[in-house]
Amino acid sequence: FLKCEDNMYWLKRTSVNKYYKNVKLADLLKDILPSQFKINAMDVSLGTIKLVRTTVAATLLMLKDKYGLYSYFVEDTLVSGKIYEDNPNTEVVKYAINGQNKNVIKNDLKYRTKEDASIKVRMVSYQHDGTNIEVTVGDPEGQEQKLICANVTDKAALILLAQKALDRLKVEGFAGSITTFAVPFVKHGYTASLIDTEEADDTGDYYIDS
Repeated sequence: FLKCEDNMYWLKRTSVNKYYKNVKLADLLKDILPSQFKINAMDVSLGTIKLVRTTVAATLLMLKDKYGLYSYFVEDTLVSGKIYEDNPNTEVVKYAINGQNKNVIKNDLKYRTKEDASIKVRMVSYQHDGTNIEVTVGDPEGQEQKLICANVTDKAALILLAQKALDRLKVEGFAGSITTFAVPFVKHGYTASLIDTEEADDTGDYYIDS
């Protein structure tokens, strides 16, 4: 069979052994990323970072798990810590989940109202000196969404940002994933227009994050 790998092929095979007393995200990525790639990274200080016998790919996973900094490629540019910046022209791909023009093989989509969404937002603001300020808003028992910002020094302002993010996340619509055919072509950052012929009110547009 044929197995295809993208830019992650190089990141999995590039070893990293580094120590930083206080490093910014962009500087870290410039230091460890193979030279053929460009970088578009959030301006944030990470503090002390120790990377021992690891790879670039594993380092990006650590940044996601520890700092909530998601990374992905747009062509040959690695975007890190900046969500939804990769589709300025809003490329839209239509998917019919049922009906005569159905082009979805299977799905685990569930429709939820704003009231159904049990979410809490943990907002962390990283400072220039490597310290951070953290607040949490929303349902204490809800699904946690960790969001990152930089250099917000006022806790009240950070709470306001977290509340606005919570309001954006508690939207009415589908949640889940779909399995489709290779055509039409789609990738991270595109918008999926989901068409439900049985429930017209459930039709809507959704950002593709994986």
